[in-house]
Amino acid sequence: MAGAVSTVLLAIIGVAVFAKTVAGEVLDAVLGWLPDLRLPDIDLPDLPIPSIPFPDLPDVTLPGWVGSIADVAKYVVPVLIALAVTQAEIKCRAANKDTADHNAQD
Repeated sequence: MAGAVSTVLLAIIGVAVFAKTVAGEVLDAVLGWLPDLRLPDIDLPDLPIPSIPFPDLPDVTLPGWVGSIADVAKYVVPVLIALAVTQAEIKCRAANKDTADHNAQD
């Protein structure tokens, strides 16, 4: 079971890295083919914008541990999502295997 999890995680990471590098290269190539468009300058009229008095908001500072969690969350959340998807796939494959074994006995 651990082998299946690592295989799926490596596949997800590999697809993400491949997609990011290929998409970047393709996008650069497509943008290189486009002609340089020069748009005309348009003088827009100045609109009078009313002055709205907003109340002063209190100065709120978060504890240091909230910032630490926010910094780590950008790395942890994708891994947790990948683990959840992997666990669902393992359950699905186990159910399919049980169904296949049950049908083979009939």
